[in-house]
Amino acid sequence: METSKGVLTKDVGAFFGSIFKTLNHTLLAEEIWLGRFTHRPFDAPSLDMILAEDFDHLVALRMNMDSRIIALTNNLRESDFSKAFSYQDMAGNPHILPFDMCLTHMFNHATHHRGQVHHILSSLDYDPPQLDLIYYMLEGEDD
Repeated sequence: METSKGVLTKDVGAFFGSIFKTLNHTLLAEEIWLGRFTHRPFDAPSLDMILAEDFDHLVALRMNMDSRIIALTNNLRESDFSKAFSYQDMAGNPHILPFDMCLTHMFNHATHHRGQVHHILSSLDYDPPQLDLIYYMLEGEDD
């Protein structure tokens, strides 16, 4: 079996090529959306822009992003979810959509790409972790 670095960077023909590039893309998309949500645009020339030079750096950026997303959502009021949200896509086209759906999209987008990583790991004979939300909910059931 390949080394973990080899598995992470191996181009397996997935949309973004490798596990590393897929996870990088997910983080990049969250940078873009968080920039929109906080009115601090994140300048990304393309959706395959590389944010991290190696996996350890990607993990550190991921942990930082998770903290930033938690801070954002902890500061939302119930009324924020029903507001119209204006933003520009990467081509500069303006859009107005419900904020709750844009936030949901950000999470759903990440779920989509985690599924791709799950498939890559399975195809390389690794046993990937469970991704179904219900299993995480059931873990906390006894708390």
